[in-house]
Amino acid sequence: MTSIQIPSSRSSVDESGRTTANHKTQSSDAMTNGVAEDPRPKAMVRSRLDWTAASRMAYLLVAGVIIAAIHHLFYSILDGKHAHSGASSWDTENQAWSVRIGTALALLAKSCLAGAVAMAYQQHIWSDFRNKDYTLHGIGVMFEAVNNVCSAFSWEILMNAKIATLLAMVIW
Repeated sequence: MTSIQIPSSRSSVDESGRTTANHKTQSSDAMTNGVAEDPRPKAMVRSRLDWTAASRMAYLLVAGVIIAAIHHLFYSILDGKHAHSGASSWDTENQAWSVRIGTALALLAKSCLAGAVAMAYQQHIWSDFRNKDYTLHGIGVMFEAVNNVCSAFSWEILMNAKIATLLAMVIW
């Protein structure tokens, strides 16, 4: 008596009449074109670059460089000019305003550049948190390092997050 094999959803019949098993399992069901899909829900997966953070970093960097160039040009214009003192109140007031404007430009340039590095630091530590293991103390120290220079000298951070430590030092 000949047995007839009815192929199931997991098997098929080839040209010679033999039944072959289709070894498709649940783990290979998650494969799409040879690339494994992320098992997390789609709302949790962020595979795209966060353009808002990147554009803000670029904006702050460009603004800081432009303001630093303006600061340099401002003092280049003042270079070689004689600062009058005591002849009239207008001259000393003019010199004081030159110093005020120069100081304001320097502060604004430093703030923009430090803001760009601080945003890069924040993006970097979040990627570090996804890829490396840290203690709760280490996580707290990494968030605090932007505001407190002493926090960047934690042994755990110095050993495990060298780039983050470097970025924190650049901010300060």
